[in-house]
Amino acid sequence: MNIFRFFKMWIVVSFIKTNNIADCYVLYKSNNIYQVKNIVKINDMDKIIILCNIFLSKKPFYETPINSNIFNIYEVNNLSDELTLINLDEIKRKNMIIKLNDGQKIYVPILHSYSYLFLKTWIVLSFDDDNTVECVPNFWYKNNVCAWPNKTVINHTKMIERRFNPNNLEFDFIKARKLSKNIDTLSEARRKTKRAEETSELSSANDDKESKKIRHKNFNSRNVV
Repeated sequence: MNIFRFFKMWIVVSFIKTNNIADCYVLYKSNNIYQVKNIVKINDMDKIIILCNIFLSKKPFYETPINSNIFNIYEVNNLSDELTLINLDEIKRKNMIIKLNDGQKIYVPILHSYSYLFLKTWIVLSFDDDNTVECVPNFWYKNNVCAWPNKTVINHTKMIERRFNPNNLEFDFIKARKLSKNIDTLSEARRKTKRAEETSELSSANDDKESKKIRHKNFNSRNVV
């Protein structure tokens, strides 16, 4: 069966440039390293999938005075010809490959992408104005204020999934309280949100316990900061 008949071309996510051979590599949650070939969307669904090739060989670039894998720096080889599908939400970070004069391929972090990818986490929070709960990208929340798509946005769910950068045209900024933080994936954040709706509390090693009436945010009604 040809799995690719289920896919169609999709807009390239801003932090990956698949047309630049030095700038299209990602580290997955399994710590495997992939070269991104394309970014696709499953027909009639909102799920985005990465089409890529895996490096079959990976080892630390250096081991003294400290092992380089602590910094996600590796020597990689043997790029597979077989295409693989991975989830966008489970990419840990974007890196690049530097080719040395002796032919070594070194996979190194892109420093300016550190805060966006390495800290690519989600939080669950409660809005102060109407006591509703939602999960959002970590960088939407700062200083007890959360960015939230305003009434001009047709589909706020897609903006959450694609981790849009907040702006003053499409977002309002609302006071909120954090319920759960450092969530690795959107699916896990949604499970925590659902659990909050069912039990009216969240609790784990990284959670701040809260008990309150929980419901989903109505993005057409809010008190803006």
